[in-house]
Amino acid sequence: MKPKFVWTFDEMLETLDHYSENGICFEELTLLGGEPTLHPRFIEIVKTLQQRRGRLFERLKVVSNMTNLSPDILLALASLDRVIFSLYEVNEPILQALTDTGVLDWLRKRTTVEFWNADEFDVYGESDPKFSGTYDQYSNWSRCPYKGGCRVISPSGVSYCHMAYARDENIAAFNIDLLQDYLNRTTPLTACAVCPIPARRERWRSNDPTRDKRSALRGVALVKTSAAVLS
Repeated sequence: MKPKFVWTFDEMLETLDHYSENGICFEELTLLGGEPTLHPRFIEIVKTLQQRRGRLFERLKVVSNMTNLSPDILLALASLDRVIFSLYEVNEPILQALTDTGVLDWLRKRTTVEFWNADEFDVYGESDPKFSGTYDQYSNWSRCPYKGGCRVISPSGVSYCHMAYARDENIAAFNIDLLQDYLNRTTPLTACAVCPIPARRERWRSNDPTRDKRSALRGVALVKTSAAVLS
């Protein structure tokens, strides 16, 4: 699947700086993927964003699958306000290595670490066959657990949620009042009509078990190397 857009490093900073230059400071920025730590400039991105702390954002966090925890990556993660590790059956050995080597304790002394169970997920756009209630724009909005979070910043603007982003429903505004009105809205989005809540739940399955197992083994090896370097 092709991404909807590709940001260069400079384009990302230019877009984000437009917000801070117009007095817009986000409560929290989240670095997502794919696996964000695999980006060749991940450490530079973190350092550059940290220079904008207090102007562009108040808190900075990352969501990672733990497969690339080299010493340098861990040092970058330790500088964040929060680290979320996604747990899948395939990466359980990495979590075990983090615990056994003391790297998890090392990281917890420096930042907040949380774990998300990612073995099940909502299939956006598909209704729950077990749900007997009504699905419509207003009902979906009223039941949505994601209101107040999951914003998406892209070159075309800020989207209220991932479904709005997927449907190109966003606000390309650097005016703080317009942006706050959009994000603090009390009425449904057009996207709510095609986003059933509750959605169908599905168990995560690897599309390439061999590759994912290899990534997990590499992740374990990196944790052990990091333990030796950071101890």
